[in-house]
Amino acid sequence: MKLRTLTTIALSLLLLSAAAQFVRAQPSCWGSSLIYLVRDEHGKLINPDHDDLWIGPGWEIKDKEFGEGWVGLPESIRKEIGNLRFLAHIERYEPCRFTKPIELKLTLHGKSVNLIFHAEGKTRLYVDSMPFQAGAFEHQLPRAPGEAIYSWTADGWKKTAANAEAVARYPIAFIRGRVLDSANAKPVTNARLILKSNISYEEAIGNSDVKGVFEMKVRADRFDKVTRLAVMATHPDYLPDFAVAVENREGGLLQTVNDLNVKMVHAVTISGRVIDEQSGKPPLPDSEIELEAEYPSTGDLWGSKVSGKTDFVHLNADGTFSIKTGIGKNRLHLIDSGGMCYGVKPEQQEFDVGPGGLPNFVLALVRRGCRREAYPDNK
Repeated sequence: MKLRTLTTIALSLLLLSAAAQFVRAQPSCWGSSLIYLVRDEHGKLINPDHDDLWIGPGWEIKDKEFGEGWVGLPESIRKEIGNLRFLAHIERYEPCRFTKPIELKLTLHGKSVNLIFHAEGKTRLYVDSMPFQAGAFEHQLPRAPGEAIYSWTADGWKKTAANAEAVARYPIAFIRGRVLDSANAKPVTNARLILKSNISYEEAIGNSDVKGVFEMKVRADRFDKVTRLAVMATHPDYLPDFAVAVENREGGLLQTVNDLNVKMVHAVTISGRVIDEQSGKPPLPDSEIELEAEYPSTGDLWGSKVSGKTDFVHLNADGTFSIKTGIGKNRLHLIDSGGMCYGVKPEQQEFDVGPGGLPNFVLALVRRGCRREAYPDNK
């Protein structure tokens, strides 16, 4: 899945770059991002939606699923962060590098800090914070040795003033509810929640706790033009689903929504191995085969499908695989991004998956004309 994500990102960047040669206005890169981890007065990492933390303009709350994840971060920091969220300053598309200093204003427990990040010429940065303290600070952000776009720093802050401008408090609303198993109403723990509106895909994020309970905190004044809101839920063991929180709003401040239930259907598993039909052995190692399953789904939200396809899954070295999917008629899709050697046999493209899944499935691939034969003994 990670390989598929990185491949998609790389391909997207390549296509954008090529298009820019023909259309000047076409963006040639994804853009730039600066991730900032927030700590309290005692140096403890906290979520940016902390009850008494007020955030200045220009920053979004994200989690570890954002962008390319935690590539480049020290392992000790990854463990400390866990499922905590962070602040992100994002400048989308060209000129592909930060061109001016970036400002962040925060107020926590009545104390205010103003930060200036000198990120000019850099693309993607991670910055760990000092313990929260009043004042104004600047940081000349370095580029980490040997890394093209990522940088990590926790030190180097220079104090420039004893006082800082406070962030004015803004109106807050909450979206609260539970994530439940649709079959037995048991709580679904650690589901990822995203608040989707008819204007923007991601307005807030969160996770369900051990009781399936979630709470999403949002700025109520940012929803003036939003007429519809829904909470989207994903979990490794369930099919993606949603619950509509608000419909047919007429504008104004968003009001708190309580007792919203998102009911999720448990996924079943297709597992087995892939073989080269000609040799009976695993496919050529350079083929880099990935599989995706398309399954029946009624998850239609405002004209868009919420579920119905799995993520692409990369084969293990021995040709085995496992895909979480839905019950019913499934259709397999294959990507062979290495040797371009294989395709799925027509009679194996579609098959029924019951409540027990489909174990011990053998997928025999048809050999095509390869770009290269990296595994001649497999003929």
